[in-house]
Amino acid sequence: MTIAAPPGLPLQTIQPAGRGRTAGLLDCVCLLLFLLFPLTALAEGAAPDAALVRMEDAGTGTLLLRSGQAGLFREAPRLNTDATFDVNGMVAQVTVRQEFRNPGSDWVEGLYVFPLPESAAVNALKMHIGERVIVGEIQEKQQARKTYEAARKAGKQASLVEQARPNLFTTSVANLGPGETVVVEIRYLETLQYRDGGFSLRFPMTVTPRYIPGAALSAEDRQGSVEIAATGWADPTDEVPDADRITPPQAYGLSPDTQMATLQGRVDSGFQTEGLISPHHAIVTRVDGSASTFQLASGMVPMARDFILRWKPRAGAAPQAAFFAEQKGDAHYGMLMLMPPQSRTVQHLPREVIFVMDTSGSMAGTSIQQARQALTLALQRLRPEDRFNVIEFNSDFSRLFRTPVHGTTGNLEAARRFVDRLQANGGTEMSKPLRAALQGDAEDGLLRQVIFITDGSIGNEEALFGIIERQLGRSRLFLVGIGSAPNTFFMEKAAQFGRGTATFISDLAEVSAGMAGLFRKIESPVATDLQVNWGVPGVEAWPRRVRDLYRGEPLVLTAQLPELPEQVEIAGTLDGQPWTKKVRVRRPGKKIMPLAMKGGGARPMRADQDAGTAHGVGTLWARNKIAALMDRQRIEGKSELLRNEIIGVAKLHTLVTQYTSFVAVDRTPARPADQKLKKRAAPNRMPHGSQMTGFPQGATPAGLQILVGLSLLFLGWALVRRTSNPPAPALA
Repeated sequence: MTIAAPPGLPLQTIQPAGRGRTAGLLDCVCLLLFLLFPLTALAEGAAPDAALVRMEDAGTGTLLLRSGQAGLFREAPRLNTDATFDVNGMVAQVTVRQEFRNPGSDWVEGLYVFPLPESAAVNALKMHIGERVIVGEIQEKQQARKTYEAARKAGKQASLVEQARPNLFTTSVANLGPGETVVVEIRYLETLQYRDGGFSLRFPMTVTPRYIPGAALSAEDRQGSVEIAATGWADPTDEVPDADRITPPQAYGLSPDTQMATLQGRVDSGFQTEGLISPHHAIVTRVDGSASTFQLASGMVPMARDFILRWKPRAGAAPQAAFFAEQKGDAHYGMLMLMPPQSRTVQHLPREVIFVMDTSGSMAGTSIQQARQALTLALQRLRPEDRFNVIEFNSDFSRLFRTPVHGTTGNLEAARRFVDRLQANGGTEMSKPLRAALQGDAEDGLLRQVIFITDGSIGNEEALFGIIERQLGRSRLFLVGIGSAPNTFFMEKAAQFGRGTATFISDLAEVSAGMAGLFRKIESPVATDLQVNWGVPGVEAWPRRVRDLYRGEPLVLTAQLPELPEQVEIAGTLDGQPWTKKVRVRRPGKKIMPLAMKGGGARPMRADQDAGTAHGVGTLWARNKIAALMDRQRIEGKSELLRNEIIGVAKLHTLVTQYTSFVAVDRTPARPADQKLKKRAAPNRMPHGSQMTGFPQGATPAGLQILVGLSLLFLGWALVRRTSNPPAPALA
């Protein structure tokens, strides 16, 4: 039997029985190389064409990709990012400048996958080419792709910004010439987080590799009629059809001038604060009244973990309710923030708590340590009258107990031993453990809560949201986001569908405080059955269904109003008794400020002096409406009517969505017609503390190929044994 070897490997022939052990081993090695060749071809094929260099000639150092030729490598494109923050009251406007530099001698097309906050409203795009600035326009997604593709083929420099997930975007840059730099500038707005007495914002800087479940799609089944650069490490599957666009190359080590970020900004909260704090990045700050400026102490930092900025009001300055307004044309927009009321009683209702622990490969390193510590702290809060169970999952899942058990000393000790032994490895098959956790119902009188501890590194978010929506029942789902770069979109949206909250822990030092904050939420009474009276008819408010108020976590609503009301009234139930809160609305022409302040000593919120408006409220209202319409699609199924409504809102407010994209095209062709265009993928740094183990993509045959290769190696060894030591002839 003769086996045709891949290019570069010699042909080998399996000889009849009787060859020596050495020849047999050579056959085995050849078989193994033949089986494993697709793996090396896959890794090399993912690398874009570029000038080849030797490792010793790489100079200051860069990410080198294997070329398939011995001793020669391809140099990856270099990329840096600059982010500027302007915080006014509850709204942050962020400008992000991404630098694409082509160090090679070819004309290239680059693709960069980058995260943003899950609530980001991307509403502006500019492309800087030398002294020229090209302003992007919003188009329906397929039309934007066609516009970009036409420019790409014509040799014009162009940029396309698309939404892959609400917290994951892609920037394609066409016709980047040798040695040339293009800067793509995007701007987004978001609402600040206000939890446990403090404000915060998060700027994601890298992507945790997502697990991609499902069967690989054939070429004809793949989405998109226009060929756009997609160079991810995963192939599209039936569960994640855009897998090749959300799985950028990952690198542990990059050169000092690659994948770095500069961060600076101004925070004007409208009241005296205790100062700005960044728990993971050293910053330099300067205070001027209610405003503070900041910048990185080191100037630049590696893009290896999310940047988090926090600040707290000084004692007596915390707002209990606030209303912000903006007028755009004939429409008025308002944002209402309401802090939870103080409960008059403390109740300890017995609970049934199902803990779900992610032990997949993406949790390796410090993440699994954080998760074990978080779960141990949660177990310590259980009382004997509570019931609980622990589920751990990776490629499969298992329960600690067959059914939930009481929180006795013996059961809790068994659970602690179980948690201490948990290790991270394998894939992230989340659907089965999620269904198992939501199955059934608690006994009468028990409050059923599911606490899900994970980094959320999955690509099939939509399918999981559907499971939560269909199976939640009377349970409440609470997410604990683990790691330096968690999938915040999955966490927040899953908590929304689960009528719970999300808590994020990015460092071992934060586990105790983060879990304590979660315990206060889930163990304390909340204001329920809330309704809002906006004071005027014809109001369109989002989110439409007002959630419960948890301790330390405010309610934030946005509304489009025909006119500004005199006041807004919120009513509900607190401690089983009716409860009402009224918020006065400042008229246009006056400074907008938090209302119902503690102590009365806070300074007004900064706003435009002549108009008295808070910029961005209308854009955030549109972003919330689009998110609500997308939720309807998840529940009711996709429809042309909802799609068209989303596109209409996005175009009116110039927003990037699942159905709209920004595209910017230079008028003058840059690439000569005789020059070929190559593709390159800009790598993301591996998140700080990550130690990937196992295979992140469920659909890739890599693991199977290695298993088959090892099996054949064993088979070859057996053949060698048999041919070297033939069995004795049978006796007559």
